[in-house]
This record gives sequence, structure tokens and C-alpha cells, in this order.
Amino acid sequence: LCINFANEKLQQCFISLTLRAEQEVYAREGIEWSPVQFFDNLVVCKLIEGARPPGVLAFADEETIMPKGTDESLLSKLEARLSGHGHFRVEKAAGGALRGDFTIVHYAGDVSYSCRGLLEKNR
Repeated sequence: LCINFANEKLQQCFISLTLRAEQEVYAREGIEWSPVQFFDNLVVCKLIEGARPPGVLAFADEETIMPKGTDESLLSKLEARLSGHGHFRVEKAAGGALRGDFTIVHYAGDVSYSCRGLLEKNR
């Protein structure tokens, strides 16, 4: 999760500093150009690191300090609070039971993460 988050942040810097900024300069200076279409991954960065509303890392931190926080309670909380997000889903087994995994739709594609051991790693 942390490596992919770092990649998302690097991609966001690239988008902001290169694509968005250059296109704004061209428009401001009246330079004729063809706009470059790109996926603005700020929505994914906020999904992971958000504080208000909280993202995946905030929920992991919260469950880590809870006396009875478990990987399962983290996954349940993620499902309850983030399931409506277009770049997040919780994987379910047949019958609707939680499998223990969640998926984030990164700019480079879908990545599934296991909640097993996540809180221990977060300590």
C-alpha cells in the first residue's frame, strides 16, 4: 500500500507540475496547442491519505490505537465508510461474506490488498 501510495503521489506531482501547469501557461499565453487528456489521480491520493473525510491510512491508524481493533474491524470500517467511493471496493466471497481484501483503483490499475496483518504492520 505504501509503495503504491508513493507512486500515486509522484504521479500527482508530475500531473501538477508538468501537464496541468504547462497547459495553463499555453492557454494564458494564447499558444495554439492540443490539450493533453490525463487522469487526475488526486481522488486516489485523498482516498488513501485523506483526513477529512478520512482515508484508508486514517482508518488504519484509528483501528491501531483501539484496544479491540482487529484486521477484521478495519475491513468492516473501510467497507462501511468507503464502499461508495468509485476507486475503492471490498472483496466479498460467495454469500456476501468479507474475504479480508480490499481493492484500490490506482491510476495504473486495480490493486488488491490483504487486511491480514495490516494493523500489526501499522504499529
